Amino acid sequence: MFVTKRASQTSRKKTIFLICLVLSLCSIILLMADRLLSINFPSASFISIYTSELNRKSMTTELQLNTSGCIITYVPIWSYEAQYFFKKKPPVNCLKGNLINNCTFLNDGFLTISDLGIKKLTSEKAKCYYRSIKRQTGSENSPIIGEWKKFNYKQRKQIDYEFIQVKCEGAKKLLYENFHTQALVKEPLIKQSVNNQPHILLISIDSISSNSLKRNMPDVVDLITKNMSAFEMKGQLKIDGPTLRNFLGLLTGFPYEQVKNFKTNSYLDKINFIWKDFGEKGYLRFIGEDRPEIGTYNYMVKGFDQQPLEYWSKPFELVAENGRLRKKAVPDTCYGETSSIKAIHNYLFDIIRVNNGSPIWAHIHQSHHVHADFNGLSSVSNDYYQFFKTIIDKGLHETSFVFFFSDHGIRYGEFRQTYVGRLEQHMPFMYVIPPKNFEKHYPEYYEALNINTKRLTTLYDLYQTMFHILHLNNMTYRNDSQIPKREGNGQSLFTEISEERSCKTAPLKPVECLCMTNVIIPKNTTLAKTGANLIVQSMNKRLKTFNVTKKCSKLKLKSILKAVQLSTKETKVTKILLTVLVAPSDGIFEVLISYTQDTKLYTIISDFSRINSYGNQSHCVDDREIKNICYCQL
Repeated sequence: MFVTKRASQTSRKKTIFLICLVLSLCSIILLMADRLLSINFPSASFISIYTSELNRKSMTTELQLNTSGCIITYVPIWSYEAQYFFKKKPPVNCLKGNLINNCTFLNDGFLTISDLGIKKLTSEKAKCYYRSIKRQTGSENSPIIGEWKKFNYKQRKQIDYEFIQVKCEGAKKLLYENFHTQALVKEPLIKQSVNNQPHILLISIDSISSNSLKRNMPDVVDLITKNMSAFEMKGQLKIDGPTLRNFLGLLTGFPYEQVKNFKTNSYLDKINFIWKDFGEKGYLRFIGEDRPEIGTYNYMVKGFDQQPLEYWSKPFELVAENGRLRKKAVPDTCYGETSSIKAIHNYLFDIIRVNNGSPIWAHIHQSHHVHADFNGLSSVSNDYYQFFKTIIDKGLHETSFVFFFSDHGIRYGEFRQTYVGRLEQHMPFMYVIPPKNFEKHYPEYYEALNINTKRLTTLYDLYQTMFHILHLNNMTYRNDSQIPKREGNGQSLFTEISEERSCKTAPLKPVECLCMTNVIIPKNTTLAKTGANLIVQSMNKRLKTFNVTKKCSKLKLKSILKAVQLSTKETKVTKILLTVLVAPSDGIFEVLISYTQDTKLYTIISDFSRINSYGNQSHCVDDREIKNICYCQL
């Protein structure tokens, strides 16, 4: 059988076309698979928990808070839902990556290697190098990394940098890698007599409710309550949704919509953060966060042009996050041979040590292990136990106010989609640890703090408390009305908060308020259906406003998962919390709407809070206002 030349060419073209078609289909399938794998779809057993609405095993007649202004239902630490999802994790192991462990140390300005390290490096005929890490003005997400410099590991090497990376190489392989910090003595912004002002240590953990802390770190809770006389603020509620919004309240006293000079596309230098007041009073200041890619001051905002504080560890964290051996650690959240949070803890202790006598204002925030992991905190429980034990051993609890807290509970995931998860999201943990002699010197403030443990409180109150502490030593008065107050919301926790305080006077947005009872209503009511359609219409309108309709798919209502009517004192306005599922993203959103009976008007009065992970569904947009609702078109 003979084949003509033309037939042969036609056959070849068909073959090439089919190959291209198959490759294109494979690419689409892989892309879809990647997007689908990034979403946490509910399991059948989970759905049974979710659809039961209020699981009877989690119901209780006890109250978390019981004042005339606010009643909050008590949520058991080990609710049925918590038992279902909780699984303790093993401690972080940061020694798996290196072939040689516990090798280099940076102490008092000298880089040294242990005797055992020298022996092992010598046997491997290794060569060792170090390089500096610095912040770059105007581009803090791109640190200045110095050239590698060889050093004789058998001798001490003087180091004048705050942050360095060290590596040792053998024959064609990396034997050792580590990252080191050392605090250099620095001058305060303004030199003045500080009159033995106390340290202010803010220690926060992302996405941890009061119950979650007790489930994951019971030993730590036991240590700070029994050995440090910590006060648990049992009526603590979050201010807003994501971390930055909560911390703007903590550091400026205002909700983010009212913060002057706050724009996501502008530097944050001009914002009147409370740390500026501490700088003007002679304090040295430090902020440290692990997981810098979603750092408070950089995630979908521009960050700072100039370094905002005397001590700023972000350059170190950015480089340490990308260590070559990091991915071999278990889990991959280590800065060399140390967990990310322990490395920052150590840097704080060094700052206090080298500036002996100078007051320190510091804020450390952890996101690794916890931001999207219901059980992750248990893996670093020992790091926190050692941190607080070191505070005790060094006597720092005698000269420091320590505030141990979270911004909010876990905000998305399967646990968050349960009734208990919704409550815990609003109830971050908060512990206030005053200096050892605080009760002796300020008995009335101590008593007020004790009373306030059973009042409705927020981060706005911590904001005013810090300002109060700043003026403690200069105060010749004790009258509450004369206590200095910084502009903004909140009240010092050292003054008695009214028993009548409500969400409105706290102040909190309606969607953040737990001071009301919930009544589940049928999902097929006109209120629920009209409200759900309004939610989807409004999300599509927002996409249109941001001019991304060519990038983002149009959303459609797939189903109403839950409708809860919130009982309030308002008789003419009905508030309904709706949970809806939308297509094509399968995003689950929780939105508060109001219905005014006189005008028959439906109004959305909260953000579109997505409570399941969106992974990389919105990779085609960067604006935080649409990131959680956009589903990028293929």
